[in-house]
Amino acid sequence: MLPTWFRAVTPPGGALPWAFFVAAPLVCRLWQSRPRPASSLVDRADISAEMTSEERVQYWLPRDAENDFLEDVLGDRALAWVQAQNAETKQRLGDPAESPLYRAVLGVLNARDKIPFFSLIGDDAYNFWQDEAHPRGILRRCRFVDYTAPEPPWETVLDVDALGAAEGESWVYKGHRLFDLDPAALADPAAPLRTLLFLSRGGSDAVVVREFDLRAKRFVSDRPFDVSLEAKTTVAWRDADALWIGTDLGPGALTSSGYPRVVREWTRGAPLSVDTTREIFAGAADDVSVDGRVLRHDGYRYAMLTRATSFYTQRVRFQLQALPATVAAATAQRAARWLQRWATLPLPDDVDAAPFRDQLLLTLRSDWTLADGARYAAGSLLAVPIVDVLDAAEEAAAGTDDAAAAADAAAAAAPLRLSRVTQLFAPTPTTSLDGYAALRDVLVLTTLDAVKTQLRVWRLDDRDGGDGAWRFVDAEPAALIRGVSLTPLDRHSSNAALLAASSFLTPTELRLVDDASRGAAAFADARLLRALPRQFDADPAAPGALTEEQFFATSADGTRVPYFVLAPRGLARHGRHAALLYGYGGFEVSLTPSYAAVLGATWLDRAAMAAAGARALDADASVATLYVVANVRGGGEFGPAWHQAALRAHRHRAHDDFVAVAEDLVARGFTSPSRLAIRGGSNGGLLVGNVLTRRPALCAAVVCAVPLLDMRRYHRLLAGASWQAEYGCADDADDWRFLQRYSAYHQIDPATAAARRGDVFYFENLEGGHGGAADHAQQAALTALYLGFLARVLLAA
Repeated sequence: MLPTWFRAVTPPGGALPWAFFVAAPLVCRLWQSRPRPASSLVDRADISAEMTSEERVQYWLPRDAENDFLEDVLGDRALAWVQAQNAETKQRLGDPAESPLYRAVLGVLNARDKIPFFSLIGDDAYNFWQDEAHPRGILRRCRFVDYTAPEPPWETVLDVDALGAAEGESWVYKGHRLFDLDPAALADPAAPLRTLLFLSRGGSDAVVVREFDLRAKRFVSDRPFDVSLEAKTTVAWRDADALWIGTDLGPGALTSSGYPRVVREWTRGAPLSVDTTREIFAGAADDVSVDGRVLRHDGYRYAMLTRATSFYTQRVRFQLQALPATVAAATAQRAARWLQRWATLPLPDDVDAAPFRDQLLLTLRSDWTLADGARYAAGSLLAVPIVDVLDAAEEAAAGTDDAAAAADAAAAAAPLRLSRVTQLFAPTPTTSLDGYAALRDVLVLTTLDAVKTQLRVWRLDDRDGGDGAWRFVDAEPAALIRGVSLTPLDRHSSNAALLAASSFLTPTELRLVDDASRGAAAFADARLLRALPRQFDADPAAPGALTEEQFFATSADGTRVPYFVLAPRGLARHGRHAALLYGYGGFEVSLTPSYAAVLGATWLDRAAMAAAGARALDADASVATLYVVANVRGGGEFGPAWHQAALRAHRHRAHDDFVAVAEDLVARGFTSPSRLAIRGGSNGGLLVGNVLTRRPALCAAVVCAVPLLDMRRYHRLLAGASWQAEYGCADDADDWRFLQRYSAYHQIDPATAAARRGDVFYFENLEGGHGGAADHAQQAALTALYLGFLARVLLAA
């Protein structure tokens, strides 16, 4: 059950803010944190005027059982409770579908001139598209050469709405996994183009899998790979007639987190069962997940079997399966003895390893020292020849029959002897690696400098007689306030890429980079394919147009915390503006800028909010609405150290950072507590939930979406077990001592909550999984609901 709670907070002198809790569907219980039913908030004689943090926990713990029925997410009693809360919220706040905000949001989401992002398969551009006529979407294609036409001749490949209607199911498309054909087969019009479609009922996190022929535009009927049971299934093509699959095949098939524990090989035509498939890899019950993949890159072929032992650690079995015919003779000779042999990579378990041609790319989460004394800082990106790592694995396994155990021991007892290591990125106090795009023989790094983005380019010179060395090409001249996504066009045959970029206020542009090996020049002259029209601020040079600016707040321990403010140009800082502050602060997720199309057309649009009941905007022309994004610790904006600073017992630092940003906004005159709202979802729901319980007078409204709030039981609710590396486990007494301090569910002030329960609104969408909505209409309704709530609380007068 994934709630959205809206809470309105009374200004200082009252007690609490208003709160709005928004939840997603009952069918997705893994992120559920049990909301307090109203029955728990009635006046009680044993409630004192003030309670310490420890007293609140002791007050609520014996009462936890009152709400256990909500964990039966599909139970009649839980459903009845949710439906009653939804009805009450709609009665008090109005039906969001009748709001002008709903129409504005839906207009943005369904706009026909939005960018149709695509993936290239052969000569065709494939795009998944949703609009008013196709709420659940269509998978469609056009020839790539026709893509830039004003109206490309799109051909529908699969209509999800029609499929759902025909089968009587509320299908939601969750993507597909293509069988990677070689170029000759891809060009053959008679060859089937098979993919595995992922579909979920109502948008839940569990999926079914069905094999589909993209070329023929129909489901495969001859011995198809179809998985009708709903689970968090993982699949990989071993070849055209065999899959590596992890799914729920009965007892022991899943980990305690609800993900596959076993990878099995399933051959075409065989039933899907334990008896008719072959186990090829298995993990432990308390692992997060187990996964099998077969990867290809320009003639190279690799297989990887991965045990995720926690959210941030893993053990990997690796196999080099094929080399390209053009590989250098020396490389081929060294690699030949490793072909088709499995080895456990003898690396630290928090290293992320990915193959690139004849190299392994290693992303470090902690410092690493090698046998030669070379030390690489956490946040570095390294490249090492695959055969060097496999040789080190063999050395580690010498004298033992248990190669995997030996590799584990070697990783724990580093240093390893690796002589050919190239450091592709070295972090600094302000810079971090946000990701990379692997092209044919070029690697494009996306780096952050104080949360501003810069692209850097490396090339591996291993083709056409090259010496196999890495060479730095260059970097863009400056880091900019923007978000960037770089996607290979065809990583097997070229260094071309699709570059999407935007800022909070600059609409997204999609450009074609012809050859990234040219470095920054290729990005600067990339050909424009599509541009999103402005959804707000038609004239960005106008006197009242919005600006995007970065500021820094100082947290309780002295740490500088960056945040972005979107506000009208020339804003008078008199403290009466309504500000919506957003944060996340967890799982090493970086909040980088992206075009604020929906909020720009609603929350930041004076006329739109006035029409929704924000009367203060009509009454006082000097009052505006602002949007703020806080880059608090727990995220990845400054690399692993920024994330690890807020792990487990240190989670309060993320909350302190968020409070510091809120206080800095007030100190700079942007807003005041009576006009400040805070919003967060999932882990961000935990963030704002803690601000609500720790500092209720800090703001006037809280929007807490799909939140994690009950730290006593979260790890028992399916995928919650996978987050113990982030938070801890309440079954461990030492962990519970710190978890209870930020278990917002147990930190509610009983006296205040009992007195002000009418200030809490709860709404739960019954479809959509952890994302909260199954289609654009549901997404628009949720957005209109919470924005209408903010208009009522912050700007009604």
